[in-house]
Amino acid sequence: LGGRDYANMADEAAQRWIRGYRDMTIDIAPWDDGYGATAPVGRFKPNAWGLYDMHGNACEWCRDWYDENYYQHSTGFDPKGPRAGVYRVLRGGSWVRHARVCRSATRHSIAPTFRSVGRGFRVVLLESPSD
Repeated sequence: LGGRDYANMADEAAQRWIRGYRDMTIDIAPWDDGYGATAPVGRFKPNAWGLYDMHGNACEWCRDWYDENYYQHSTGFDPKGPRAGVYRVLRGGSWVRHARVCRSATRHSIAPTFRSVGRGFRVVLLESPSD
């Protein structure tokens, strides 16, 4: 069923948590993963490249400024976005979003001052080669 094994998304556990948070209606998945909000790192299966937590859990704030048409004229490899803008890029979905947006290709615009329980950022640690 959808991303049940791969992503923490809006499900019955999230619905219970949200009911106490504010008056919000969400389209929920028909299961309960046991996590009303964010889940611990590595709780779900990795994707085809062995990467964990690439879908759901928290929408990822990106450094890039948002331009709706940027990809039409950007480089194909690691586009950085415009040099300035009003909105930042927000990628993926979160534990409060439906499965259809809990994928890394989902791209939204968001004001840099906006805060929410479903937004976050990804911390990356690169291993140094062994001597």
